[in-house]
Amino acid sequence: MAQPLRHHRCSPVAAPRLEWAGRDDQHVHLVTSAGLQTLPAAARGRLRWDPQHGDGVGRLLIGDNHWALDALLREGLAGQVDLVYTDPPFNTGRRFEHYDDHLPPAVYLAWLRSRLLQLHALLADHGSLLLHLDESVAHLVRVLLDEIFGAANYRNTIIVKRVTKNLQRQFRAVAALPWAHDVVLLYSKSPAHRYPPPLVRKAGGPAHPAGYWKDFWSTADRPTMRYELYGVTPVRGQWKWCQARAARAVANYAAFAAAGEGELLAWWRRRGGCEEYLRPGGPGKVQHWVPPLDQRFADTLWDEFSGYAFGQAFPTEKSETLLQRVLELFSREDDLVLDCFAGSGTTGAVAARLRRRWILVESGPQALTHIAPRLARVPAGGFRVEYAEPESWSTP
Repeated sequence: MAQPLRHHRCSPVAAPRLEWAGRDDQHVHLVTSAGLQTLPAAARGRLRWDPQHGDGVGRLLIGDNHWALDALLREGLAGQVDLVYTDPPFNTGRRFEHYDDHLPPAVYLAWLRSRLLQLHALLADHGSLLLHLDESVAHLVRVLLDEIFGAANYRNTIIVKRVTKNLQRQFRAVAALPWAHDVVLLYSKSPAHRYPPPLVRKAGGPAHPAGYWKDFWSTADRPTMRYELYGVTPVRGQWKWCQARAARAVANYAAFAAAGEGELLAWWRRRGGCEEYLRPGGPGKVQHWVPPLDQRFADTLWDEFSGYAFGQAFPTEKSETLLQRVLELFSREDDLVLDCFAGSGTTGAVAARLRRRWILVESGPQALTHIAPRLARVPAGGFRVEYAEPESWSTP
């Protein structure tokens, strides 16, 4: 005899998290020129200013980013950083000229997690993190970020074009498709935060220099957006705007038609370039006028430029075009921008040019051979050099 269905009340389930051996050990992992170093979690960092390298609004912190971020928290910058863009090693297993990108997977996750916790504490409530990775580790790091920031604060995975060397054409069989993109994971500090419309300039200018007419009907389905326009009332779908906004656009077009102007674009410009217009568009149709636009609404596919550049003789240098897009969309003038894996210094160079305050952290020799000379060539503002060092500690 069939058993009746029983409805079970679901108990709350903890958010998923990554597990690895030693995950909850109270240690700090440092990657040094001598290899991996493990210290007690009680180890603290401090900053020492080098007056020989000038002074200014920008800050170049040289040393392990654990010491640097800890020192920034201790000096009162918790909740003060508006934007973090950073590009940690991807743990590719490769040895680069300026760093060794190979750690055991569990150590890599523990090492990165501790820095992400520090960055979360530094971010302002309205702040955002953009973490640049490749697809080999992004799926694991996203679980870490969901745990630290909360899954509700995940916003997007942005696709960024990378340089591809299609050497596989010489083989009769390949193991996988060539990688053609990186990912940038976007997280907010608060789920209530909202961004301004992400408008970016169109390549080549407006596609319709004189503007064009477009169908006003939409496949979205809100009954409150079905009302009569020019004798047409949708029975399914909806109009694109609310009724009051549409009524203003109808009146604007009536004024244009009554004036006897030959060209709507010239009329629109004389009226301040902000009016909207609706007109009948044939049997059962209504059209709205789209003015010539030199901007478009950015989405998550950033393939019109490369995320990489080669101007600083640094193998993983990020392009200024990428950083300009990031800073213009997710920060404003005078905001504080932090990059704790500074590499060749692209974030600082672009931040200075766009009138943002900035902090860069880099432990490698390129801090003085690449970053400092590059920033010295940027005319907007100066910067100071500080060394991030360990402070004495006692083992608990």
